[in-house]
Amino acid sequence: MSGHGKDRPSTANLPKLPRSIWDHGYDWIGALSGGWYVVPSWGSRGWDLGRWPLVIVAHYDSDGDGLYGLAVYIEGDIDETAYRTREERDQATDLQAAASWREFEHGPRNLPASDDQLQRHHRGPYSTTRHEEPPTQPAD
Repeated sequence: MSGHGKDRPSTANLPKLPRSIWDHGYDWIGALSGGWYVVPSWGSRGWDLGRWPLVIVAHYDSDGDGLYGLAVYIEGDIDETAYRTREERDQATDLQAAASWREFEHGPRNLPASDDQLQRHHRGPYSTTRHEEPPTQPAD
């Protein structure tokens, strides 16, 4: 269920993703088409999203028909989810980013242990216009 009480749209309505028949994810990235695009970084500082070529995140944005996709490639396995809004898809990507940063220890230094404590600078797509310094941690 989405945060708005509507059923999540079917992934059948999303453009087809490439099958995972390659030895590594770089070929999968190169085969993305139909509006799917790779998302290499996340959050206000552009921390790595995933762990290329083993873990890769891709998005799909519709042209106004209320369909957004999130695909996560993990060592050849692909998980695909459809959402009605960009905000819902980006919230799911926030959680994927946090899980990746914790697993691979390559994200923000001040990443909280709990997803419900993620701060604004941990969330959302990276862009140069929102490149900002995360708050500093007080000294112990």
